[in-house]
Amino acid sequence: MAYGPLTNGHIGRISRGEIYSEAGEWHPDAFTLPFPERLVEFVETYFDMLPADLVERKAALAAIINNGAAAHGVKLARSTLNEWLIGGRDPSVSSSDSQTRENIYRLCAALDLDMELTEELFEKVFFARAFDLKVLKEFAFFFFARRDYNNGVEGCQWYAAGEKIWEDVGKTALSGDADAEPPIRNTVLLADRTAVMNELEFLGFLSSHQDTFLRENRFARARERIREYSRKICQFTLELRQEQAGEEIPYEPLINHILGYSQRSSSGAVGTISSLKSLPPQLITNFPTGQILRKICIGDTCSYDQIYKMYSLLLFFFYHANLLPTENIEQRFGAFLRFSNLSLEHEGCTELYPRQPYGGLLLFCAAQDDPILALQDFIETAVAKESEAVLMDRFREIPNLSEECCRALIRCAERDPFLVSLIAGTMNRASCTLKPDELIHAKYYEDRAAEIIQLLYSAAGFSPEEKSVLECGALLPPDGVSDGLFRRLLSVNDIAAAQALTLCGWLYCAKDMWSMDYRIRTVVAGQEVAGNNARKILDNAVRLAEEKFPSKETSQLKKLLKQRKSLL
Repeated sequence: MAYGPLTNGHIGRISRGEIYSEAGEWHPDAFTLPFPERLVEFVETYFDMLPADLVERKAALAAIINNGAAAHGVKLARSTLNEWLIGGRDPSVSSSDSQTRENIYRLCAALDLDMELTEELFEKVFFARAFDLKVLKEFAFFFFARRDYNNGVEGCQWYAAGEKIWEDVGKTALSGDADAEPPIRNTVLLADRTAVMNELEFLGFLSSHQDTFLRENRFARARERIREYSRKICQFTLELRQEQAGEEIPYEPLINHILGYSQRSSSGAVGTISSLKSLPPQLITNFPTGQILRKICIGDTCSYDQIYKMYSLLLFFFYHANLLPTENIEQRFGAFLRFSNLSLEHEGCTELYPRQPYGGLLLFCAAQDDPILALQDFIETAVAKESEAVLMDRFREIPNLSEECCRALIRCAERDPFLVSLIAGTMNRASCTLKPDELIHAKYYEDRAAEIIQLLYSAAGFSPEEKSVLECGALLPPDGVSDGLFRRLLSVNDIAAAQALTLCGWLYCAKDMWSMDYRIRTVVAGQEVAGNNARKILDNAVRLAEEKFPSKETSQLKKLLKQRKSLL
């Protein structure tokens, strides 16, 4: 939904140069101000000055809100208010949660805010859009807030009126008696259709348009647009066209192409946007991934925040990837702002706004000479800086390894958490003959990860039992086997070897499942699978085939027997 007149006019006047002051040159510190301080800053604009001391200011603010809630009949729990002002919980991190949004409306009503100030509190303090017209109760709030604002009625009368009509709708309009009309998917049209209605007409409109407010229809139009822009981006990107299979969208490659890096999804991985602690949680929560894009496109349940961030990112990339080089960055920026905000508004999403962390980042990048490169550089720098600090811990147990050498090894492994663990674990083995410089200065060709693993494998000094377990692991199904099945395949000595390999990173153990990491399997499978022990393990599969297992383990055993048969 559009912002109020004052805010809308302000956004329309934003120039490229002003983005730097508005978004603080998009430095994360500009968005790390705690929620109570953001709220105090907002409230001080419209109330008398609060005390100078922060503790006293919070107490004074709590008193204003509690007194306002009592005066306007608003049920805002004191425990919720204490969590926000004293407990340190930032409600904007869960901005899609319906109960949290309801409490923010109660906060606005307790402060006796009209439509425009309610919108501004949502934008500047809560970092989310106000009045989601596809949510029936919020639509009721919007209907009365807009009517009061247009008629010059001050204050929060809209809240009580919206609550009342919600009760009426709950008893009558959504009883199923009325013939529901097709859902209205365009939010602007929804607002326009009700602009001059009276209260009775509005109630009738809600009754006859029940399907508009069903969850599956709320985001239907935005989902369509996300699918549309995903396909358009694939069409003009050669490497994505090659990844495409028919009409299927290459979800992971598409997002990786836009962001300029690959987001690992395995447990324990570091160096992804969602794992960064140095960025505002409002930015990294629901940050676009291939998995989220797939959920949106196939119709799985998604939050508004996931859809908004994905749609904004696709609009940003589509617009700037299709531009011809131009020196007039000022005009380009203004055109992008109009294009994106109009598109977002039509689908009921928040317009891009500099004070909101995610929108602020996209706007800041849009104001640079090369917007797409600016976004990719920002992500790469943030990920590299924080992931290196986290990954340094993996090398602490290796004696006589300088910090500079540790960083070089991390970069050698391209900050891949799994490879870093593998390097650290292997080099910490007394039998390892590989020197750090040999790994750092090695010449790599096609598959860097596989070549690193090969160097480690050759120099690790594995015992015969460890080699046997690794060789056997190379023959396991790609999805591994269950812990119980794996232990039945191994002897006592083999289990001890497997545990030793796990400690040094060579066996990837996650979610109580023993399995080989795919990249290790690829390398080890290239070795000669020899040794009686590995053969015995495979022969055990034949014996186990006679036993009864759960269906999943039976399926894993069949795959293993197929592997064995191919070797005979």
